[in-house]
Amino acid sequence: MDQHEINLCLAIKAAVEESIENMVFMVIDTDLNGVSEDIGRDAVMASLQVLEPRPGLLRLAMPRSTAVEISKNLYSISDGELSEALIQDVVCELLNTISGRVMKRVLPAECAFHLGLPEIADRPFDLRAPFVTCSFLADGNLLTVAVQV
Repeated sequence: MDQHEINLCLAIKAAVEESIENMVFMVIDTDLNGVSEDIGRDAVMASLQVLEPRPGLLRLAMPRSTAVEISKNLYSISDGELSEALIQDVVCELLNTISGRVMKRVLPAECAFHLGLPEIADRPFDLRAPFVTCSFLADGNLLTVAVQV
């Protein structure tokens, strides 16, 4: 891993910790020892384009169970009150928040950036190179952020 990738991973980690801990009060852990990083077939995935200062892409992927837990914590609701639309909205908003925080950390303070709108993926997408991919546990629930900038 080169220095750019290390710096990007540190920015992603800080953005995920700040976003998840502040929005849904879940503790973020980077120690995945013994945890499978397989997102699974029922994954909820979203992507967001970086439009300026140069093109890029951010992706957020998690098992549906993680998306459900995050949604329940965010809205303080039960499983029965959740809809698929609400879960997808939460994942998109989380990606939007994380993306803005990542960009603020990787760009100089005077550099403006412009992001597209987050979109739920209609089919699984690849999280491998050329993406810098970081996985986390939010109170034991897996989530992965991939960035290409």
